[in-house]
Amino acid sequence: SHIPVIFLTQKDERSDKLQGLELGADDYVMKPFDRRELMARIQTKLRVKSAEDNIRRRNQELNVMMEIGNLSTVHRPMNELLDAILEALVTGMGANAGYILNPDKPLYKAWPYSAHTVESGQANDLAIEMSKMNAPLIIADTHAGGHWLSKWNEKVHSAAAVSLSDWTGGLLGVILLTHESAGYFKPELATLIQSVANQIA
Repeated sequence: SHIPVIFLTQKDERSDKLQGLELGADDYVMKPFDRRELMARIQTKLRVKSAEDNIRRRNQELNVMMEIGNLSTVHRPMNELLDAILEALVTGMGANAGYILNPDKPLYKAWPYSAHTVESGQANDLAIEMSKMNAPLIIADTHAGGHWLSKWNEKVHSAAAVSLSDWTGGLLGVILLTHESAGYFKPELATLIQSVANQIA
């Protein structure tokens, strides 16, 4: 539904044009057609679809922020709250799995619960990697770079990680999201995940 479809047709019958549009086409071009006109129509449709995708993604982001904000207002044990927030973040971002971890403290969560365990040494490696960047970490392809995440779980092909920091800048933990497709996490998603991390912290 996100791919623009343009029919090329020789028929000038209104019923055929309407049928094509009702089937889901975005536009039609009559033969014979000018190549430049066809390219211009394609570019126009791609711009429209791109704008629609941006709006859809922004709505998704706002929904996640609202849901997590609502969860944060409910009085419940911290353990349950972190479980609920992590589940909302993973499902809202479309990730395959998510983790809240810390190499030095017993701050560890995974969703789904059957997700692979991240060892403290691996969590520490991730924290060091992020501290060097001083920014959210986006790994487009864990297998291409030979990242430890690909060795830890061969199904993981992309990841996003952000830090949980207290008001002094001290590290409380790391949020890690993983996906089975390479290039899934975009830089703009990292900004949203960091906003969520700030709320959790």
